Amino acid sequence: MADALDSLGSRLSVLGRHHDALVPAEESVRLHRELAREDPTNRLPELARALNNLGVRLTDADRHEESLAAAREVVDLYRRLRSAEPEGDHLSGLIHGLSNLGLRLARAGYDDEVLAPTMEAVDLLGDLALIHPGNDVAALAESLAWLGHRLSGNGHRREGRAATRAAEDLRRRSAVRR
Repeated sequence: MADALDSLGSRLSVLGRHHDALVPAEESVRLHRELAREDPTNRLPELARALNNLGVRLTDADRHEESLAAAREVVDLYRRLRSAEPEGDHLSGLIHGLSNLGLRLARAGYDDEVLAPTMEAVDLLGDLALIHPGNDVAALAESLAWLGHRLSGNGHRREGRAATRAAEDLRRRSAVRR
């Protein structure tokens, strides 16, 4: 039921019914919270996914502060999951959560706070690339480009250009491999 509600929220959002999409998305998170209380080991990743989707719906409805709260909770959940299972499969979720947190901070107007989660996501993507060479190169390039944009926008032009050049280099190397 919780997944079906999450899917309904996504479909309503695709149709442009952003405010209508909030009701099933919020109910999905509520149900996932209950399931996670009963079985945290197996259900916390599902809660994190539902919260991330709710954050998207909230952003679409211009409720940026609430979206930001959901993004922070997603990152907290993935940090807990990684702490409990360091060798587990939660690194990608944390990276995605940190990238979304950076985007939502920017949308909510917290420009001074954008860089920390974005830089952490880039660092973790580098770790992931070492663990799984060839995977997530596109995500790393995208995060580096976003970081370059944010650095340049915050007056760190030299660092911004370096991040942007690194993103372009990754994209070129990835295209050559393909």
